[in-house]
Amino acid sequence: PIPANDKASTWLINTYLDTDTRVARGDGGSVFVMTREPASEESREAAVAEILAEAAVIEVAAETLVDE
Repeated sequence: PIPANDKASTWLINTYLDTDTRVARGDGGSVFVMTREPASEESREAAVAEILAEAAVIEVAAETLVDE
């Protein structure tokens, strides 16, 4: 439970990759990849692989910005 006071806070950064894909990062180190349900299992697996590859690129770019 989150304490009911003004000191409790958290954040979630959302990155929309396209109309069907969103990557969210939380302040606790959590990462969520959300997609619309594809029509078939094969297209779902391809979509997840593509999202993970794009998320890795975004993470590297973000780390580069932090290091600069």
